Amino acid sequence: MSLRSRLLIGLVAIFVAFGVAAWFVISSQQRYLLRQVDRQLGLVTDGTVGALNVRPRPGSGTGADGRPIRPGRPANESDIVSDIEDAPADSPFSEMYAARLTPAGVLRPIITSGLLSDTPRISLADIRARASTSERVLITVRGVSSSNRFRVAVVPRQNGSWVIVALPLTRTEAAINRLLVAFGVAALVLLAMSALVAWWFVRLGLRPIKEMTLAADAVTAGERGHRVGFDDTRTETGRLGHAFNVMLNERQGAEDRLRRFVADASHELRTPITSIRGYVDLYQQGGLSESDRLDDAMRRVGQEAGRMGTLVEDLLLLANLDQKRPLAQEPVDLGQVLNDAAADALAMQPTRSVLLDAPAPGELVVTGDDHRLRQVVGVLVHNALVHTPGTVGIALSARRTGSTATVEVVDHGDGMTADEAGHAFERFYRGDPSRSRHSGGSGLGLSIAKSIVEAHHGTITLNTSPGAGCRFTITLPVP
Repeated sequence: MSLRSRLLIGLVAIFVAFGVAAWFVISSQQRYLLRQVDRQLGLVTDGTVGALNVRPRPGSGTGADGRPIRPGRPANESDIVSDIEDAPADSPFSEMYAARLTPAGVLRPIITSGLLSDTPRISLADIRARASTSERVLITVRGVSSSNRFRVAVVPRQNGSWVIVALPLTRTEAAINRLLVAFGVAALVLLAMSALVAWWFVRLGLRPIKEMTLAADAVTAGERGHRVGFDDTRTETGRLGHAFNVMLNERQGAEDRLRRFVADASHELRTPITSIRGYVDLYQQGGLSESDRLDDAMRRVGQEAGRMGTLVEDLLLLANLDQKRPLAQEPVDLGQVLNDAAADALAMQPTRSVLLDAPAPGELVVTGDDHRLRQVVGVLVHNALVHTPGTVGIALSARRTGSTATVEVVDHGDGMTADEAGHAFERFYRGDPSRSRHSGGSGLGLSIAKSIVEAHHGTITLNTSPGAGCRFTITLPVP
């Protein structure tokens, strides 16, 4: 289901909930107002019917004119009319209609307020069908000459007639109508606000998603430089667009690095393969008939094959490290590793000054792959030996700082520029383009060292500047 459909369903649900709530409030208020009218009718009918039915005790009670009611005489209807006409204008009696319905169906009005513009529609058939013969019944009827409604209390009398007391529902219906208008206005406001919020949501939420979808489709179709047009990090969609553009940039950068890596690897492999193929062609053409020339050609073929094998092994190692394949986990004595690296350096260049500041064997031990960690130190020492003059000294040191072990390989050669240092750990990078592949290597040494150190959850950094030499610092966690 699309987000637009979900938004529409959500808005419809809100309106349904609003309608249910409005119906509940209006119906509750209508019932409450009707109960108020019924209570007023109850007060009126109790007094009116009581006066018409009850015979007072001798000498008790007076009429509306102050004359005593004789024993055995019921209250005069004129007395009740006077009492009602003297009632305040805001009392239930001000708009009351009262009448007596005889058993013959004759409706004789008792009270007709001047404030009423209509009277209730009362018929003997309705009363007999809906009213009881023993207790009061409340019904709702229409007016005689209008659509106004009346709440009518029908009370049976002892002589078989009925007392009809009615109050108009004009005020009640006016209150309900005002409530309906209020809810109608609220519904219109809610509709306008919902439309505004929906438009805002579509503009700020759905349109960016659509734009990112189009951008992704464009990139998939081959438009590598296509990007989304919003990256304001102050909003969620802006941050999403920025992250999307960063992802595309990283993807393009990774593809560029992969293409460059494949091109460099192919170029590095092409040189020994070309040499080997040349010697094979020369041999097939009979150009290596002399044993001396054949022996020299085989020696050169062996060298090129060795270089090619080393390059392939380095590429396989980098691939394994990129795939996060686990390395051996065993105790590695860093002091012994540095001692062996210093001995190897002196064996390669006996005249080189090699300073060693390493802990005693067994004092600084980390967990990792002994062969790979030795390879890292060997790469750094080999670079120092190859890329610095023989008169320049090398310093090897290791120490423990808190929960980490720090290994440093320092040379005092020419150093690197900031740009060279920034690319030093990239694959196939050579700081000095004038170096040949025989003197400068394939450019994979430092990248392999960095990958091995990171596989051990450590870091390797380079601190250098022109004329200040190079300081490689390795940090490894100590168990």
